[in-house]
Amino acid sequence: MDDFIYLDVEVQRTPSEVGGFDPEDMRQLGLAVAVTWREQNGGFRTYFEQDCQRLINDLNAAECVVGFNCLGFDYEAIRGHLPFDTPKTLDIFRLAYERAGFRVSLDSLARGTLRDRSCSGGLDNIRRWKAGERESVIEDCKKDVELIRRVHLHIVEHGWVKTSKGKRIVIG
Repeated sequence: MDDFIYLDVEVQRTPSEVGGFDPEDMRQLGLAVAVTWREQNGGFRTYFEQDCQRLINDLNAAECVVGFNCLGFDYEAIRGHLPFDTPKTLDIFRLAYERAGFRVSLDSLARGTLRDRSCSGGLDNIRRWKAGERESVIEDCKKDVELIRRVHLHIVEHGWVKTSKGKRIVIG
C-alpha cells in the first residue's frame, strides 16, 4: 500500500498584506493551521505555528505528499517558519493546470468530480481565524484535506477529474 500524506494549510494573512505572491512574500503569510491525513498516523493530525518541525518531519516520513497548490502556496507558508527541502509531492492543482492549460480550484474539481463542495475560500478563513473562529477554520481545513484525498483516489482509480463546468481533465 502506498504511504500518502494529504495536506492543506490555512494562513494568517492575505497576500496583499505581505506584498504579493512571490515566494519571499508568501513566507510572511504566517501559518494558522495545517491539517494532514495519513492512514499510518490514524487519520487526521493538526499542526500550528509551534508544530512546524513536527509537520515537516511527518511530511518527510511519508512516501509522497498529496496537496492542492501545495508547491506554490502551502510549502511557502510553512517555509516562513522553518526552511525545508521539498519532499516527493503530487500537487493536484499543478497537474490539472499542466493538463488543462487553465487554473482550476479545489471547489470546482470537488463539485465536478465528486458532487461535493470545498469549504469557504482562503480569504474568509483568514477573516474567521483573526476573529477567533479557529475551530471552524480547522474543521474546514479537515474537510478540504478529505476532498483532496478523495479527488486523488478518483484520479488513481479513473485517471481523470472534471471541473464544475463539465470539462474533463485527463491526469492519469
